[in-house]
Amino acid sequence: MEGYRPELRAYAMHLLGSHRCEQDVEDMVQETFLHALMHLPSLRHPAALRSWLHTILRNNCYLLLRRSRQQPLSWEQDVQETITVTQPLLDEVSPDSAQVWAAMELLPDALNATVLLRFFRSRRSYQQIATILGIPVGTVRSRLHHACKRLRAIFPQLSGETGMEACARNEQQEERFRALLLAAITNDALAPTFWDEYDANLQVTFTAEGYIQRERGKQHLQQLFERHTNANLPVDIQQVVFSGKVCFVELCRASAPATELPPPCVTMVFCRREERIIKAWICPLCW
Repeated sequence: MEGYRPELRAYAMHLLGSHRCEQDVEDMVQETFLHALMHLPSLRHPAALRSWLHTILRNNCYLLLRRSRQQPLSWEQDVQETITVTQPLLDEVSPDSAQVWAAMELLPDALNATVLLRFFRSRRSYQQIATILGIPVGTVRSRLHHACKRLRAIFPQLSGETGMEACARNEQQEERFRALLLAAITNDALAPTFWDEYDANLQVTFTAEGYIQRERGKQHLQQLFERHTNANLPVDIQQVVFSGKVCFVELCRASAPATELPPPCVTMVFCRREERIIKAWICPLCW
C-alpha cells in the first residue's frame, strides 16, 4: 500500500483545500492505511485496492471538514458526528474478520487500546481518545502510526484458524465480563467475583476533558461503583469489547433528571496481566 502514498497525499490536499495543513494531510493518509489494514481481509477483489483506498481517504477527509466547520463541538456532538459520517464506510467494509482480532492481540497494550477505541464498534476522534487515556493528541497519532507498522508485519503470519480462536476467546471474555459487570452495578451476589478480577494495586486513571487524576488501589474504583449504587441510578451496558488482554466498556445513564446535565456515558478501558486487571482508565468521572 505504501506505493499509493504520493497520490493519496495529493488527493487529501485536493479534498481538504484551504483547510489543509501538513499535519492534517499526513493524519488522513495514515488513517487510511491503518483503516485499510484493519479491514484488508474483507477486500474480495485485490484489483480494487486503489479505489478502495481513495474511498476510505475521502470519508476521512469529509469527516475532518465537517468537524472544522462546526467547531467547537461538545463531547456528545463529537460522538454523533463521528458515527454519522463514518457509518456508511463501516457498513461497507466490516471489521469483523477473524484475522483482525488475532492481529490485535499481538500489539502492545497501549497500541491495542488506542486502535480499539479508534476503529471498533464506534469510532472516536483523536481528541476523544486522548481524553479517555489521559495522553496528548500527538501520542494518539504516534501510537496509531506504530500500530500500522506492526500490523503490516503481523497480518502475513496469521491463518484463518488463528483468527477464529482469537474471536472465540474474545467472545467468551466479553460474555463473562458483561455478567460480572452487571453484578457489580446492581451489587448482587456475583459482585465480589467482579472485584476479584482486579489487582489490589490497580493503577486507576480518572480522566475528563482537561482533567487527569491517578490513583493506586482497586478501592478507588470500588468507591465509584458504590457511589453509583447508593444514588440508585439505572445504567445500561452499551458495549463490552475484548481484544486479547485489553477491554473497552461503555456504560450509559438509562435516565436522568431534566434539571441535570450529566455526561451521557462513562468509558472504561482495562488492561490485564495474567489473571488480574492491573490498569484502568475511567472517563468521564461522573455518571
